[in-house]
Amino acid sequence: MTKSINPGVPVVMWVTLDLSEPKKNSGWIIDGTNQYHEMYQNLHAVVLMGYLENKVTVMDLLKGKAEHDKQDSLKVRKS
Repeated sequence: MTKSINPGVPVVMWVTLDLSEPKKNSGWIIDGTNQYHEMYQNLHAVVLMGYLENKVTVMDLLKGKAEHDKQDSLKVRKS
């Protein structure tokens, strides 16, 4: 992902609020498939603007420009 912003192209990231664990609240059945799709209640989008060795800079609509630990921000969580 960091390769995408090298030429100055911002990257939209889905994260959880405050980088917390994902929480599932409810969901819906996909029409015509009978498959249940769980819905996360704490997802949030940010724009990855830049990065350094240990930090990422994001534009967060709730907090404005913010820096986060790179490891925490880019961690993929399975739930």
